[in-house]
Amino acid sequence: MNTPLLRRRSAFVLAASAGWLLLPSTATADCTLAGPIQQEISQAEVVFVGTVSATDAGGSVATFEVEEVWRGSLGEAVEVRGSLDGDRPGEDDRIWTVGKRYLVLPVQFDGALRDNICTATTEWRPELAELRPPGAPAAKAELPGAVLLAAAVLVVLGVVGVFALRRGSR
Repeated sequence: MNTPLLRRRSAFVLAASAGWLLLPSTATADCTLAGPIQQEISQAEVVFVGTVSATDAGGSVATFEVEEVWRGSLGEAVEVRGSLDGDRPGEDDRIWTVGKRYLVLPVQFDGALRDNICTATTEWRPELAELRPPGAPAAKAELPGAVLLAAAVLVVLGVVGVFALRRGSR
């Protein structure tokens, strides 16, 4: 093949590829993106803070350990599903991460809590606590295991000490 022609074709392909990469990307979501989070919290039926304890194989269905309920009525654990029910996530489904904490603003649809990339749901950040509605309970403080162990040791030592004092006074 003619070398100058090959160079021109290669240059054209390279320029076309670079031009395509520089084009503004279009949103892939086919839903309306959420507004400001404060507004979304005030309008949502359900808002909670929770940590993902399990997901399905695709990651679009998550089980949450509920820590705080800001709006709505929920149990200690809830399931939040993607937009579709099936073996694979829909293109707009949020992919959850086990162990991460979220402020979740799902929608109720077909008897299930559903969430996708267009809701105001977000990974938890400490500054989100400022958005907690008046009257919504704060998260229960969890005692670290070391503190619980130390308290148990102190109780045992106290009981042993009481028995030792009683035995010594006889």
